[in-house]
Amino acid sequence: MPHIGIELLGWAAIVACIAGRSWCSLYIGGRKSEVLVRHGPYSVVRNPLYVFSILGSTGAGLASGSFVLGSGIGLFVFITFAAVVRREENFLLGKLGDDYQRYLSQVPRWIPRRSLWRDVSKVTVSPVVVVTTFFDAMWFALSVPFFEALERLQNLGMVPILAFLP
Repeated sequence: MPHIGIELLGWAAIVACIAGRSWCSLYIGGRKSEVLVRHGPYSVVRNPLYVFSILGSTGAGLASGSFVLGSGIGLFVFITFAAVVRREENFLLGKLGDDYQRYLSQVPRWIPRRSLWRDVSKVTVSPVVVVTTFFDAMWFALSVPFFEALERLQNLGMVPILAFLP
């Protein structure tokens, strides 16, 4: 039964990723390199799109039923994004200057701090960006039927089981 619980946790992480990335795109709306967005999810963590992508990647691995695979994939994606974030921060610091420096010092990079939440009454939304972000995030959901099909093929003896990962 732990296998099914891990799969369900993975599915929940994937749903949270899809919803979270779509929510973030309402605020950033394709302006990521143009202006400093400091409200909504960007008020509590500097990289919410990446945080939700790490969550979705971890969920994709967990959808296999393996905690080890989910953790490994999540860690790999985190390390990859950590390098990307450092380059982006240097670029934005050069482009946005002191405002961005203050943002760096006030808002955490990876772990959301809910007490910092700030919002605005209106945001300018780019429907194309939101829809595109939603469908881009749907790729995480493809791990569910992939791992389910793989498991069925293994149960039928059509695909060998190479390793058992907890």
